[in-house]
Amino acid sequence: MPISRRRLAGLGIALLAVAATAAVVAAHLWAAPQTGAGTGNGLVVVAAPSSPPGTELSVIAAHLSLVVNSTPKITTVGAIGTNKTAFHSIGFQRPFSNDLEVALAKKDATGLSDAVTALEYTFAHQNPVGSFQVVQVPGAAYSLNTDPIVGDVFFYADLGHALELLQQSPWYTTSSATASMRGRVEALRAKIALGLHWLAEPAELPTVKSTGTNDTNRAIYGAEAFLLTGEWLDDSSAIGIGEGLLHSAEGNLQPDGTILEKGGFDSGYQSVSLDNLFRIYLNVSDSLASLKAPLWNMITKGLARELQAIEPTGEVSHANNSRTYCGGENFRGKPKQGGGNDVTRVLVYYSALSGQTSLLSTAESVRTFYTTNTHSLCALPT
Repeated sequence: MPISRRRLAGLGIALLAVAATAAVVAAHLWAAPQTGAGTGNGLVVVAAPSSPPGTELSVIAAHLSLVVNSTPKITTVGAIGTNKTAFHSIGFQRPFSNDLEVALAKKDATGLSDAVTALEYTFAHQNPVGSFQVVQVPGAAYSLNTDPIVGDVFFYADLGHALELLQQSPWYTTSSATASMRGRVEALRAKIALGLHWLAEPAELPTVKSTGTNDTNRAIYGAEAFLLTGEWLDDSSAIGIGEGLLHSAEGNLQPDGTILEKGGFDSGYQSVSLDNLFRIYLNVSDSLASLKAPLWNMITKGLARELQAIEPTGEVSHANNSRTYCGGENFRGKPKQGGGNDVTRVLVYYSALSGQTSLLSTAESVRTFYTTNTHSLCALPT
């Protein structure tokens, strides 16, 4: 889509006005932090962005080592992870977005081409109806039965975010070095639309929406997928679905800042949800400005609650978590792990919006802890 049809996500005067309104709302809604599972780090979150950081991409570029945890090994055909031996699921392709972020930040044409190749490989395995092939991994102790919908939703959230970041890069949108990649991405437009339309079908959408208090993060992923990909496609129907999913998620925000997961607080899922909420907040166009005040309120209250779980060492406590803890939920045959990448991203984003540089110190502590310690929840102290 030509850049003239997008109102880029830079945080200008209009966004500041919305953020200021959100600050007033949040100031009334947010009281003193409640006692959490961790010891907390003494930080107090305020809800008043002081200056625009520019686009999300500019924030990523300024804090790349904190924001991007790692980049995937992409094969020459575009396969990632378990898909390297043969295509099994769209879910294994999700790390392409890390490669894309780094490539855009560094203006690395080779890295960006690899990320686009990963997209092309993914859509080469799309079914005629818009879904994606799912092939069980031989000998694996886990099933990919949920991937036809869940894997698609999560991938499309990453995809919508990546498409927005591409439009924020003058290097990508104007340089002769990226002209061929612009053409390659544009060539995927019909396939991208087909996949999003499949998720919106009556047979699939109820699964995307089945959140309740069990998995609010699912609704947020869905909102990101439909809002951001829908805006790139200029698809008003998809955008409307995204708005509905976002409102559903907002209904699960508790007065103490907990974003419900299985009826309670979970520091791991809370950080994932906050990261995705920030991606929506930073990238939706001016036509969806009405979403920003409640988004900012949810982010502010949610981050204040998450900060209570961050120990002075940088460890994100998993004590009393509802889903991720030693003996808790598994993913593809392995215990879900603790870790701080989503936490560090959220802290960087909030620091950029609020001017609170102390949050960057906390982000550094979290990153240092998880680069020097195991991520296994059973190996970490409770």
